[in-house]
Amino acid sequence: MKLSEKRIVFIDMDDTLIKTTSGKTFPIGIYDMTLRLDVFAKIKAIAPNAVFIVSNQGGIEAGFVNITLFQQKFMYVIASLQEYVGIHTFVAGKFCPTQDAKFEGRKPNTAMLTSMLDEFEQILDHKFTKEDCVYIGDTLVDTEELTAKNFGCDFVPVETLLTMKIDAPMYRVVYKKGYSDFDGKIVTKAEATQVVREHTNDKGETELDIVPSKFIAPKPEEPKKESKPEVKQEKKSKVIKLPFAKKLNN
Repeated sequence: MKLSEKRIVFIDMDDTLIKTTSGKTFPIGIYDMTLRLDVFAKIKAIAPNAVFIVSNQGGIEAGFVNITLFQQKFMYVIASLQEYVGIHTFVAGKFCPTQDAKFEGRKPNTAMLTSMLDEFEQILDHKFTKEDCVYIGDTLVDTEELTAKNFGCDFVPVETLLTMKIDAPMYRVVYKKGYSDFDGKIVTKAEATQVVREHTNDKGETELDIVPSKFIAPKPEEPKKESKPEVKQEKKSKVIKLPFAKKLNN
């Protein structure tokens, strides 16, 4: 398995992307967190098309974790990883707030993985194979490895990841508008930077951009159809009865 060839990274959060500052197994608050930048660096080296964070958070249902505060923590981790790996790798995440092992959205079940990958494929209009995917997680329990097995992709323990040598990512030069290839060559970052520099004017403006060689541009949005002007009708008083909101099943 060559990690540099992986296009989709699924990754656990606790004890993988972050660890507790206190050293305790479970955080004593949302503030009890340290980003594992060594793991961030390895993900950036893989240069995948997307990173999807998948996390079981049964403590929410158990009453130990405030869901509103946890959502802020979760968004911070996502935003931090996004900024670190760069804008050409899509970063998103989902968490499961229940302890119900039968719930399809709780690992080792794979609904969180499948739903995010399906949505990303729709954005790109591109299908990824299970061989394109890798799951990274801790080995404190077998949940993470079992999740990868159930999904059908490779599993890499996070501590093993930190010891692995990953080939340096390669790059392409593309036009900013439409992301079409400039010359179709796969080159090093330094070579790509030189090409862009040669096509930058005195004002520092260029039509070119540098993207990872695996980068796939989102499909262009379809042009909006012109809507017909609304025909104004005479307003009449009437009683509108709003239905009661139905309780959503989480």
